Amino acid sequence: MLTTGLTRQLDEYGRIILPKELRESHHMDTGDPVAFFLEADSIMLKAHNPGCVFCGNVGGTSEYRGCMVCTTCKDELVALADSKRQSQAHG
Repeated sequence: MLTTGLTRQLDEYGRIILPKELRESHHMDTGDPVAFFLEADSIMLKAHNPGCVFCGNVGGTSEYRGCMVCTTCKDELVALADSKRQSQAHG
């Protein structure tokens, strides 16, 4: 796990403010959902986006390199990659 060197204090309601640098680097905006994960003595946060990163579809998604991708978009990407490979092989 990487450390940022940043610390924040809980307010009286148990809230913290995520530093702007972290929100921007993880493409988080006001109102975005955040998922919490517990691991041993750590609490981890992750931007929660259950939908496809390309079309927003929430059904039939799977994770690829940290992003959710639906079957339709995955198939389109595979077809595009295959087409590009074929054109490079013939050109």
